[in-house]
Amino acid sequence: MGQTESDLASANSLKESISALEAKLSSISTTIQDHEIWPENKTGRILTVAGAKLLCKSSVQFLTGPVIGKVTHDTAIILIEIDKDATITMFVSLIDDDVPNGRVISSVEHVCSARIPTTILVQNLLPGESYLVSFSGVDRQSAESRIGQFTTYDLENNNLRVIR
Repeated sequence: MGQTESDLASANSLKESISALEAKLSSISTTIQDHEIWPENKTGRILTVAGAKLLCKSSVQFLTGPVIGKVTHDTAIILIEIDKDATITMFVSLIDDDVPNGRVISSVEHVCSARIPTTILVQNLLPGESYLVSFSGVDRQSAESRIGQFTTYDLENNNLRVIR
């Protein structure tokens, strides 16, 4: 019995240490982003959203999306459509109490054809967590306004809500 209590105390201590470390890293990341000056370049300007540095290209605009499709405990499908052939990068950022400003955990580069809806699969997500998706390679207005948010299914909570 004593060993179980000790194990539980160790696990709780480790969880508290990790939470404190994530909060500190988030604070440092936000401070650095707030003090950096992003240079102009030929194709647009760099924008920071939820920890992702998005390169804006004025020639590419969103037509549809992001539309959040099927979300499971560790995957999500995102649908987008753009007006020109382009390579875009979708960033997936974790949003939680320890990282309220977001932290990029994954990025997916995808070649999109003009005016053809495209789906992007995101894998290796954590159950019961909230995520933000943002896009690089599109115009600034799209990069600022076309942000998706979803929460993965929590395996411990059996309540499933469906919107029709």
